[in-house]
Amino acid sequence: MHFRFIGAVKLWHIAVAFVLLDLIQLPINNTGGHLAHLGGALVGFLLTNQTNKGDGFRNLFSSIFKSKKRSPLKTVYKNPKPQQNKKKSALQQEKIDSILDKIGKSGYEALSQEEKDFLFTIGKK
Repeated sequence: MHFRFIGAVKLWHIAVAFVLLDLIQLPINNTGGHLAHLGGALVGFLLTNQTNKGDGFRNLFSSIFKSKKRSPLKTVYKNPKPQQNKKKSALQQEKIDSILDKIGKSGYEALSQEEKDFLFTIGKK
């Protein structure tokens, strides 16, 4: 760019001067406006670099919106504990049934302290 009284000046020199002016005036007044100018300068810089690389404007944001390719198969891990839990719960259920039968025949007072504690802990779950 050629100015009449100054002479030849590169465009990036002018851009740097405006960015510096905005940085200097940032704490003084109109902070939002200066931040908007700096954001615009940053976006312009990024777009210029992308265009110079040959990627252009379209490819700058395309990576953000591309969906990632996912594998069509899903890995499933099974927990071996449920079989043990089924056996354990079946034994607990048998014990509960026998205690309830005892209560039905003889009443709650006929239970031992161990049976009462067992019912209490199972009842909390």
